[in-house]
Amino acid sequence: MSEILMDYDWQGRKGAPTKYPWEKWADGQIRKIVKGEDYVCKSSSIQAILRSQLAKLDGMDVRTSLVDEGNAVVFQYYAKEE
Repeated sequence: MSEILMDYDWQGRKGAPTKYPWEKWADGQIRKIVKGEDYVCKSSSIQAILRSQLAKLDGMDVRTSLVDEGNAVVFQYYAKEE
């Protein structure tokens, strides 16, 4: 059950470095990231995280594919077709 808080100190997360190099990864190149080296969550989770970043990348889309028996993800951010 969720807990309703009357207040919360948001400063703990503000300004924290991002876990992944989004600006670099969103440069349009086809990239392969490997579980245990580039990410530690499930490969399906990193695919969801890659898609969730689209909200911050105006006009972009992403394609992803699980490879190496699910131990890596190939992805590419690209400009949406208008």
